Amino acid sequence: MKEEQTIAFLIFADHHGCKYELHEKLKPLQMMLCGPGGVGKSQVFSAIGEFYTLLGHELQLKITAPTSLAANNVGSVTIHAEASLHVEYAMHSGSKHGQTCRSNIEEKQLSTTAHISDKIYFLGVLDFAQMSVNLQLAKQAIEEDVVLSNLDTLFAGDPAQLPPLNATFLYDHELVKSHTTTKPNGLNGTHK
Repeated sequence: MKEEQTIAFLIFADHHGCKYELHEKLKPLQMMLCGPGGVGKSQVFSAIGEFYTLLGHELQLKITAPTSLAANNVGSVTIHAEASLHVEYAMHSGSKHGQTCRSNIEEKQLSTTAHISDKIYFLGVLDFAQMSVNLQLAKQAIEEDVVLSNLDTLFAGDPAQLPPLNATFLYDHELVKSHTTTKPNGLNGTHK
């Protein structure tokens, strides 16, 4: 691995090691790995996966991507399948189908402590918000200030890639500046 890749790997591995080997109470790691295709982001995912496997913690790590092709390239599943995107209506209902959907995501996420998502910029802001809500439901971490159910996260992608279809970019200018205004923004439903 190149120096930058090694540093990214060591940050993630050190955080996991401190939490599990030293039993330190740490805030969840929220890390972003940006760069165009071919710079070696997937090598970092592979190294992290090997690290978790060597420790016997492979069930604690989920690696995802928004498309089947991208997921296949990093040996994972789609974000939509892993976080049950687009089934939110069912999970929040008291119906038998809703209970089944919720049980399925709870079972998938039972031992998960870390989540890596490649090509994160293909997701729209509402899909990202729904992913966070669904993971919170699955991990039973329903708190207002909790994002992605307190999982250690590594998001990767190229912000210069094409935007998501019919959705607001994660890095939309209006969203980025929304923290300084009371105007509605994409996270409260006014953007697609």
